[in-house]
Amino acid sequence: MKNVNVLRQIIYLIVLLLIPSIGFADGEACIDNADCAQEEFCSSGFCVVGVDGDGDGIGDETDNCPAVANSNQADADGDGIGDSCDLYFCVYQGEEICGDGQDNDCDGWIDELEVVIDGSGAGSVVSQTPGVITCGAAGNKCQTEVQAGSTVTLTANGDTGSSFTSWTGACSGNDLTCVVTTGQNCNAFATFSPSTYRLTVTSSGTGNGTVVSNPVGIDCGKDCTENYSHGTQIVLTAESDKRSNFTGWLGNCNEPLTDPPSLTCTVDMLHAEGITISFDSNYNFPWEMFLPAIVSDGSR
Repeated sequence: MKNVNVLRQIIYLIVLLLIPSIGFADGEACIDNADCAQEEFCSSGFCVVGVDGDGDGIGDETDNCPAVANSNQADADGDGIGDSCDLYFCVYQGEEICGDGQDNDCDGWIDELEVVIDGSGAGSVVSQTPGVITCGAAGNKCQTEVQAGSTVTLTANGDTGSSFTSWTGACSGNDLTCVVTTGQNCNAFATFSPSTYRLTVTSSGTGNGTVVSNPVGIDCGKDCTENYSHGTQIVLTAESDKRSNFTGWLGNCNEPLTDPPSLTCTVDMLHAEGITISFDSNYNFPWEMFLPAIVSDGSR
């Protein structure tokens, strides 16, 4: 028996030495969660940053049954919920209800608030209490348990080039801040959309001409304004009429100044932009054709 215990200790030491080299963990050695700091848990013999509510060595973010210890992560029916949680014989009741002490949506979490980043834009949602929810660009903690009688205040912020649009689910409306209370739907959907900016083209000078854009939207003289999504690159092209000359652009064109000026103006839509185009008339009235007749008529 003594030899067996010595062999087990040797194997344990070998595992502790090998684990860092193969990248399983990067913290201090541990036997259980009690050996780790408050914001860490024991996984594969080392402390790692995260939360392990059931103490099975698997972080809650990836645990297929975060409410019940199941270090083997067995999932016989392949439904993404560990067998240990399937043993609840959970009856699906719909969306999770905060603070009722039940797993309404049968996902292994009881009374969890879940934040979902939605839409074609990008953004983040954070809780008023630091660290409770940091979802989206702010981090990957999008779930937390909500105790009966408590509230969670969430704030949405769009990333650069995106704007917060609205809340659905546990929250509603388009205010940046939402307060989730117990006794209601616990899934909060924050929708973000790409920001849009207006491009305006104006004309100056004594001549006339047109400006069109690629992508389409500007066809000026008729339509000289258009909204474009953040980051869209617009190419404006000038064309003067037969009695006018194109003389240049004024505004944030990417093209360098040249003589004669470039017929195109490329604009990066990072905010609202205004571009002025100039045409000068090249038409001279043929006075010489009529001057003899005028002079002759005046002499009579």
